[in-house]
Amino acid sequence: MKKKIIALFLTGVMLVGTSVQAQAGRIVKPIDEQLAERKVITTPQERKIRLGEDEKPRVIITSDLEVDDMNSFIHQSLFFNEIDLAGIVVSGSFCHFTGDGEHTQGEVMDHIQNREEGALDMTEFRAQPLDWLSNLWNNEYAEAYEYLSQNAEGYPTPEYLTSITKIGNVQFEGDVREDTEGSDLIKEAILDNDERSLYILSWGGFNTVARALLSIYDEYSETDQWDEIYQKVCDKVLISGNGQDFTFTDYIADKYPDLVMASGNCGYAGYSTAINGQADALYTFQADWLKENIKFDHGSLMGVYKLVNDGQHLENEEDKYQFGETNIVYEKEYNDYDFIAEGDSSGIIGLYSCGLRGFENGAFGSYGGRYSYYTASGEDAGYLSTLSGGVVPGQYVNPETNNIEKYNPYLLDFQLEWAARADWCVNTYENCNHAPVVEMDEKDFTAAPGETVSFAAAVSDPDGDDCTATWSTEPTGCVYSGKDETIYNWTADSAEGSFTIPEDAASGDCFCLTLRVQDNADAVMTRYAQVMVTVA
Repeated sequence: MKKKIIALFLTGVMLVGTSVQAQAGRIVKPIDEQLAERKVITTPQERKIRLGEDEKPRVIITSDLEVDDMNSFIHQSLFFNEIDLAGIVVSGSFCHFTGDGEHTQGEVMDHIQNREEGALDMTEFRAQPLDWLSNLWNNEYAEAYEYLSQNAEGYPTPEYLTSITKIGNVQFEGDVREDTEGSDLIKEAILDNDERSLYILSWGGFNTVARALLSIYDEYSETDQWDEIYQKVCDKVLISGNGQDFTFTDYIADKYPDLVMASGNCGYAGYSTAINGQADALYTFQADWLKENIKFDHGSLMGVYKLVNDGQHLENEEDKYQFGETNIVYEKEYNDYDFIAEGDSSGIIGLYSCGLRGFENGAFGSYGGRYSYYTASGEDAGYLSTLSGGVVPGQYVNPETNNIEKYNPYLLDFQLEWAARADWCVNTYENCNHAPVVEMDEKDFTAAPGETVSFAAAVSDPDGDDCTATWSTEPTGCVYSGKDETIYNWTADSAEGSFTIPEDAASGDCFCLTLRVQDNADAVMTRYAQVMVTVA
């Protein structure tokens, strides 16, 4: 057996060799059966996500300001330094619209999702407070920013967030009658000369995004520039989420059949997560943990995070949705200060890299699971979301059940980082924990069956903390034609690893290996490195 050594280096940091197994026991089904159940993609995977020099994705968020969206803004603002935020737009939906003082819902748009009695006769419905975001940026976020900006570079200023926060099409569900400041912001970002990919996240109604795309269509579709503009839109824009009205299907899908939709397979946390959330992270959605690590003694920004029966009253909201004044949330009973929801955070947490390589190839995964990309017409979009060999990656092996299912192996790490960043809201750099630094010069290797590939990462910690470093593989991140299931329990308890390709592996098989580095601190933080080994 030949041995292939790819030598990197390890910086001076003590590595605590505590074993963290990626799986417990064997997989319920043999790997060949697992692969047989996956869908084979034949479209050439040629597109790439285009990031800037800082490797951050460019993002616009639209929201109807439902209570779960409010929580998403409060929580995810702690991670705004990990993205390049180009706009925040308040939009209408079937849950919230302000009305225009003249019309009923039915007079404006009668193809609606709102099933409330008399919905078509409504002149407004649970009208969201349109100044809520600007008040958040200029008050609670501004207070936290003083400390956040000391703990990490890249946080947007309160003034910047205020400047990019616009009101979109909020008057009715599905209302696309006219351009708004919000739709203009989206249109300008789509058409500008910035060549980076543009993620547009729909946290509620899609109608303001639809209005922007309609305005582009109306302006250019009858001109000789249309082919160029159409291609630019479809190459640049990535839509995540499009629900809570019918404007995508009614107005956009047939005009932009090649528009790309981006979808991760691991959601974050919606209603009832405090009861039935993922087992290993469940306690972080329950009252005791949230009170100690988030809600109290972490400044006003975390103080306004909405929890069950925490006494917070929502402006203009109906009594049955005042979850801060009751223990009943959608007919289920919770403890005081349990988690309510953050369902729309699913569209953004996958955009925080932290060493996960999902932007390069969906096989690597992200905080939001493995992303797939498809067009408005339902076709594969041609992004690197498949594994070598043309197989769509599945979900993850849940170590509690040994089944491949909707399980997020990074969820607990993400939750624990929330607690660390909550500390950043009220403390200077010297009094907070910060993430380890993990660096690798070479991450993609080719080897023959029977060969051993060796690799190492450079690990350091800005606070001088000891770190635990563990390499592992995960079945759904691999394509393997052979039968040696022991490879799926492979681990290496240091920043160095050696992985031997099974003798029965075939050309084109590939193995995704992940290094997880966690510091030994009171408020732990975790970073990653990922390697792909492809069989020659």
